[in-house]
Amino acid sequence: MGRRTILLVAAILVAALGTFLVFMYANRAEDAALAGQEPVQVLVATQQIPMGTAGSAVAQGAMAELKKLPAASVPPGALGDLGGVSTLVAVSPIYPGQVLLEAMFGAPDQASGGLALPKGAMGVSVQLGDPQRVAGFVQPGSEVAIFATSTHDDGTSKTGVLLDRVPVIAVGPTTTSTTSTTDGTGTVNTEAMPTAILTLALNQDQAQKVILATTVAPMYFALVNSDTRVSTQAPGTTTTDLIK
Repeated sequence: MGRRTILLVAAILVAALGTFLVFMYANRAEDAALAGQEPVQVLVATQQIPMGTAGSAVAQGAMAELKKLPAASVPPGALGDLGGVSTLVAVSPIYPGQVLLEAMFGAPDQASGGLALPKGAMGVSVQLGDPQRVAGFVQPGSEVAIFATSTHDDGTSKTGVLLDRVPVIAVGPTTTSTTSTTDGTGTVNTEAMPTAILTLALNQDQAQKVILATTVAPMYFALVNSDTRVSTQAPGTTTTDLIK
């Protein structure tokens, strides 16, 4: 067999191997995407569940129902049944439309003083609109990264990571407020703004940053998971960085 024939056979084998690997990668990527879209049955509150309500009472009172949600949108710890929390109680109010999470239930003494806080943490609440709270996908038990945008004395703005990973321990119901503006022709424009109050478990340094940001630096929450990479050391983005 000549040298050229050997090279030709080798090239064909390499091309075939490359095609096979691309095919396998595409199949795995498709399987992963479909897995995230597969529906999962979870319990969703159909009415407000008061703090201190036992899991068994939630079941008996039909206060929650099973709904199918895309797997990718289901927060960690979502409950598909109440068997494991039947003897526990809701440690904070649960509002209609919220996915029931294992973290929402605890021993009766946890509910007596309000929210069940991680040891050494304090609860801090902020009010955010739909875009700023990931369109309502943030649930108790979620972890979020908090971005903030500050304006400097020279008029330039900068957006960066305020906190890289903090737990959400409560989410209030969505309410709608209206704001009115008048344009140059005297026409009054009214806009409805859905908002909700989210409560975070923070240490003192984190709480001080969040409280200050509520008055001087608009915040955006981003959902994160165990694989998400986010760092407060990353350089922020300024208006000059948007288009170069």
